[in-house]
Amino acid sequence: MTTWQAGTGETVTGILAKAAETHPDRIFLDFTGDVFTYGDVARQSDRLAHGLAALGIKQGDTVASILDNNIDAVVAWFAINKLGAISVPVNTAYKGEFLRHQIADSGARVVLAENDYAARVLAEAHGLPDVRALLYRGGNPVAAHAAITALPLAGVMRDGDNTQFPHIGAGDLCMLIYTSGTTGPSKGCMISHGYTCNIARQAIRGVGLLPTDIYWTALPLFHMNATATGVLSTAMVGARGAIYPRFSLSGFWPDIERSGATVVSLLGSMHPLIAEAPDTEASKRCFGQLRVVAAAPFPKALQEKWRTRFGAKIMGAAGYHDDIRPFNVPNRSGLVRSHRGGIRCRHRGRQRQSAARRPGRRGSVPPQAAIRNVLGLLEPASRHAENHE
Repeated sequence: MTTWQAGTGETVTGILAKAAETHPDRIFLDFTGDVFTYGDVARQSDRLAHGLAALGIKQGDTVASILDNNIDAVVAWFAINKLGAISVPVNTAYKGEFLRHQIADSGARVVLAENDYAARVLAEAHGLPDVRALLYRGGNPVAAHAAITALPLAGVMRDGDNTQFPHIGAGDLCMLIYTSGTTGPSKGCMISHGYTCNIARQAIRGVGLLPTDIYWTALPLFHMNATATGVLSTAMVGARGAIYPRFSLSGFWPDIERSGATVVSLLGSMHPLIAEAPDTEASKRCFGQLRVVAAAPFPKALQEKWRTRFGAKIMGAAGYHDDIRPFNVPNRSGLVRSHRGGIRCRHRGRQRQSAARRPGRRGSVPPQAAIRNVLGLLEPASRHAENHE
């Protein structure tokens, strides 16, 4: 059973600021050998924030990004949030109407994109009335367009006075993340600073993330998993994140060895494929290196294979359930009751009714609790869930 209590009121930008002040020279992010310290990311995001401000971006505005897994994707997120603006990371595979809809629906005034993706944005310019500037990353200059100004991302960075950054609260939005659009046009999910920080805190508790850990992920930075449970949770404890461009079965063990990863985050078919692949010299050398494998779905037979073949010590099944992100939560019915001003709850099985009832009776998490967690006002009180039959 998990006890929930009032949250800490943290913000995404506050987490980075604290980490950069505490250990500015410690390595924060590793992109296949290109490393950046906490101080580096803080300074680069400051400079991009000033550049975006010069383009007219202010608190409450939305800025879209179509970026691969690289340092600029992380810097852009922090920079946008430093202005009190809202980051809109878009799936890099999108084009045509899928792409146009998300940019237009978000009301983004500026779009950051890889050079290879810039043409996709300009091709939809007629349907993007709010976009005024396209900042492209690397490559050759992007052709001029009548309605949208194209500028190199590197040329926008500038120094400035950081006291100009507005105050940001836990309830302020930091991201709009769009649904996949399988049942209709994609819908933007409003993600607050507090909710993002709560997700990161829960990930830390779930895997027992340590300052000495190296957290490896190949998941895309346009997804909450990589941003909240990868980048942000890493910053919260002062650990190192190793971010791979995209998942590669042949490249997995070589980069685990190169990076020194101790925690990995995997989804879908990634961990079954790795478990079924033949041994390699790199996989043999990495035996026992991985302390935590956070993956979903992760049946017991597959967990055992990871233990015996690769020496993994802790297996965690991570998944989203409404507004709560549990690790290794038992799939059975349980109690929900108030507890010293908080809420004690156990995961509800599918067979039970979804009705909130009086304290001590079976039911679902009260709506007020869900709302408070989304706003970042509710978090687990203890590091590990208590199990009671």
